[in-house]
Amino acid sequence: MIQENDTLTLDIIGLSSEARGIAEYDGKRVLVIDALPGEKVEAKVLKVGRNTMIAISEKIVQANP
Repeated sequence: MIQENDTLTLDIIGLSSEARGIAEYDGKRVLVIDALPGEKVEAKVLKVGRNTMIAISEKIVQANP
């Protein structure tokens, strides 16, 4: 089970209306602060909700080509 402060490696697949990267992890949508579509990032989980999580990008593993 994912908890706050866990680190996830995520593929950013889109951009939300609040300019946060969108990813999917374990059936949940993850909104990632400071991430862009096409990037793969390591992100720290800030908040875990029922269907969504909020995380912040800490490291770009692969930049958008």
